[in-house]
Amino acid sequence: MPRFLVEHVGQRRFFAARGWQNLHWGVFDSFASAQTFAARFGADTRYRTDHEVGLQQHLTIKSHDYPILYWLTRLLPTLGDGRFIDFGGSVGASYYAYRDRLPLPRGMVWTVCELPEVVALGRLFAEKRAAPALSFTDRVEVLDGAELLFTAGCLQFVEQPLAAILGALDRMPRHVLINRLCLTGGTPYVTLHNTGFSVSPCRVDSIAAFVASLVNLGYVLEDSWHCLESSLYVPLHPECTLQHFLGFYFRDA
Repeated sequence: MPRFLVEHVGQRRFFAARGWQNLHWGVFDSFASAQTFAARFGADTRYRTDHEVGLQQHLTIKSHDYPILYWLTRLLPTLGDGRFIDFGGSVGASYYAYRDRLPLPRGMVWTVCELPEVVALGRLFAEKRAAPALSFTDRVEVLDGAELLFTAGCLQFVEQPLAAILGALDRMPRHVLINRLCLTGGTPYVTLHNTGFSVSPCRVDSIAAFVASLVNLGYVLEDSWHCLESSLYVPLHPECTLQHFLGFYFRDA
């Protein structure tokens, strides 16, 4: 089949898809150029997804959750009254998945930092699910002075790189746990991701550059792992294929 026909059919399928199917399209040099392209097809480029369905999907522990549970088991008891922030944590999916396996120290609150509309939904869910140790905020300033920052499957959809977010804080988190981050050993790029509800830019940074950006802030890379359940394929760009995502634990020096 000629490439132009494959491209035409692929674009139609991508932009018409409803429901999460792990679909990606195009290679771009920035969020702005990806958004401009998506706008030509009338797509909503604000990141939106079905958080209730996502919550049900993430309640099952997967292999990439075990490194996080390993480190949280060791780190949480050392935090004392320090704040624990789940950046981009949806309606508390990781909290609900982990809470029976990872009792929080007495008095500790699991704080999710999310978009305003997700915060409202998360609070509603927490009330229905009797989760008093779970709180929500839409203020990114909550990261300032936190003891531990945890983020899973979120950073690639945030236009500002993590190092820039952390570098703007007066007091960076002492510990940073990252899961399900798509990174490449090759040339970085931006692609479009169809969540089933929106078509949003997704950044794929260089592994080496991402690690260096946090090391340059003073962090030490303590551990890393493969997230084998997550993958990325961009039609017509086989060089962009990712067989797995990555997870990391950084600590302050």
